[in-house]
Amino acid sequence: ATSTLVMKDPKPIMVGDKFQRINSEDFVADIHYLIQRADVRTSEVRNEDIDNLKAYVKTAAEDERKELKGMTISSYASPDGPMDLNEKLAENRQESAKRYIERELRRDKVEQAQTEDFFATLTTPEDWEGFKELVQESNIEDKELILRVLSMYSDPEVREREIKNLSAAYEELAEDILPELRRSKLIAQIDLIGLSDDEIVALVADDPDSLALEEILYAATLTDDLDKKLSIYQKASENHPGCFRARNNIGYVYVLKGDVDNAEGAFADAGELQENDVLKNNLGVIALHQGNIEEAKEYFTSATGAGENVNYNLGIIAIMEGNYEAAVNYFGNTCEFNTALAQVLNDQLQDALSTLNCIENDDAMNYYLKAVIGAKNENEDMVFSNLRTAVGKDSDLKDLAETDLEFRKYFDNETFQSIVE
Repeated sequence: ATSTLVMKDPKPIMVGDKFQRINSEDFVADIHYLIQRADVRTSEVRNEDIDNLKAYVKTAAEDERKELKGMTISSYASPDGPMDLNEKLAENRQESAKRYIERELRRDKVEQAQTEDFFATLTTPEDWEGFKELVQESNIEDKELILRVLSMYSDPEVREREIKNLSAAYEELAEDILPELRRSKLIAQIDLIGLSDDEIVALVADDPDSLALEEILYAATLTDDLDKKLSIYQKASENHPGCFRARNNIGYVYVLKGDVDNAEGAFADAGELQENDVLKNNLGVIALHQGNIEEAKEYFTSATGAGENVNYNLGIIAIMEGNYEAAVNYFGNTCEFNTALAQVLNDQLQDALSTLNCIENDDAMNYYLKAVIGAKNENEDMVFSNLRTAVGKDSDLKDLAETDLEFRKYFDNETFQSIVE
């Protein structure tokens, strides 16, 4: 029967790495100003955070593993005083901060800082968001009342008037909060450049212990050799025994190698660290390979959050149970032999032919199923041409064709007999 052609090839799921070759990093320093002033004070630029910013930018500019992308200068005024005054203050603070840091980076011979688009500038005339954040973190008297005023009123003038009416609280605000908002924030953007693929491949072969977890997990994706993949994941598990992904992926590779027993052991080890939908799917794969259909179905059904592989696996179960419409739905538009088989069994012959034509691998069974479709369509040429190709690729299919009821009307046909003899 055609349903027995189902490929019992359930798909395990690996858990990917989080390796990123390029990681962005911001280094931040603040220049604070006196009330209604925009000049950069000597006492401010001697602060440790400014020194650290300049040193970091200079180092990044010279480090081949770092790329200095640019610097944003974001300047603010506190939300007290007239709006037009605050707008001018924020602009003047931005200009003074830019002049200062440009001069310092030129002195440090940071060439990137001399380009036209290195600096980006922003101004915030009244920093109500910063004000709210600092108040929330403070122990100021009438803190909740101040926050209520911010939530009740959006007009800045009304906000300022209502807060100033809280005389005791406003004194604390003027002393502890508002000075922190009169600032220019210097934000250097740097990209950290990680190891190249070639460097990772070399290190995983010669010095795997030098690689971080994400690097060694990524290294396994750089080879198609299953034995090499397996050894890399085993090394990752050895170096990081608490890593679920490493243990799970050991089982994943064992499944691809056809070693169900070792795969089962690896997934059991992974289960000691974590239970999730990926693991449930993979335990279902083991159960199906072992012929435990109901157990496999239970695992797959409980693992539907793990992605498309689970649907594929449920599609296999649906074919085996004779529920062909459900199988078609599970497989969707995937270009798989089982997808085409489900479509044939559900009398969607043209869809099945389209599916077979989109499959990339040149497997004998694809041609065999096309011959079955030809038989169902009473297309003799289609039967013989595809069956001839199929048995040419896999001679064992001759015995199958001789007993396949789809071809019963051709059993006495000379051409058919010449193909299967």
